[in-house]
Amino acid sequence: MHILWIDEDYIFEAENYFYGLLPNLDLHLIQFSTHFDIALEGQRCIQRKNDLDSRYTKPDFKTGLKLEVEAAEFFTRNVFFHIQSYIVASMVSCMSIRLEESEELKTFTVKLFKSNQKLLCSCFKFKLTRFLCRHYFYVLRMESLESYPKAHLTKRWTKDVVP
Repeated sequence: MHILWIDEDYIFEAENYFYGLLPNLDLHLIQFSTHFDIALEGQRCIQRKNDLDSRYTKPDFKTGLKLEVEAAEFFTRNVFFHIQSYIVASMVSCMSIRLEESEELKTFTVKLFKSNQKLLCSCFKFKLTRFLCRHYFYVLRMESLESYPKAHLTKRWTKDVVP
């Protein structure tokens, strides 16, 4: 099984490790089934621990922005840390420029539709990964939009997905 991940390898590392344990050609069907059940139970145990951490512990906040606090409320712990890195990067490595072409800097265009708080970015990170990129967070901060845009909440990464 080949999976193409753009930038979020760490999220799926456990799954890839889990499936890497199974394809042993020397196993008989009974052994394979036993190994599969043990590996699956181990993965469920890790998932329950991560779910517990996501629901009942608070992460350290780095920016003091309201949208960072809201992201911690919406998303699972691991996904929140990934989104938090984009929020921090938006404060450190993004700036506004009006140049159309630049040979030194890579530029991205972000369009904000204030009526529904939808954003379009020319880096297409959201379309590829369903995570808001640092350019989104930069524009949200510059436009003084303090809330996490509900239009860009991807249910797949929220705490409510896990039963």
